[in-house]
Amino acid sequence: MNSDAVHTSPWKTSDALYGGALLAGLALEYVFPLTIGKIMATHIRIMLGGIILSIGILTAVLAKIQFLNAAQPSAPGKPTTRLVQDGIFSYTRNPLYLGLVIILVGLSLTFDMPWWIILAAPIIGLTQWLLIIPEEKYLMQKFEGQYFLYTARVRRWI
Repeated sequence: MNSDAVHTSPWKTSDALYGGALLAGLALEYVFPLTIGKIMATHIRIMLGGIILSIGILTAVLAKIQFLNAAQPSAPGKPTTRLVQDGIFSYTRNPLYLGLVIILVGLSLTFDMPWWIILAAPIIGLTQWLLIIPEEKYLMQKFEGQYFLYTARVRRWI
């Protein structure tokens, strides 16, 4: 881990947050089973879930490709040397996190696991508090005016 990095704890990562949400949803489903089936026909739910899941995966993959093209790390514990503002980052400042939320909702519909949709709201809050706010402070200190102009032009989520 590098001292010039935001997230140096393995517990303050999107892997931990969203992996924890998936596990928590499975545990809650086991203890308190819920279903979307009474609200939506199975074939519509699976089709809609698949579309949403695909959008989430595409969003995350585009962000990873953009980081790769800019020679910037997306893994925690590594310093950022350049502010990525183009491609998908010109629409959202946090496409990886946005993609993960969309994936969570898509999985929820596809596999009839409403707990994942229910957990999406607290996960968005935790992502904001544990990941995004520290990242924004880091980027503001590191890139100052350039990052300030970027935040004025591009929204945090969508």
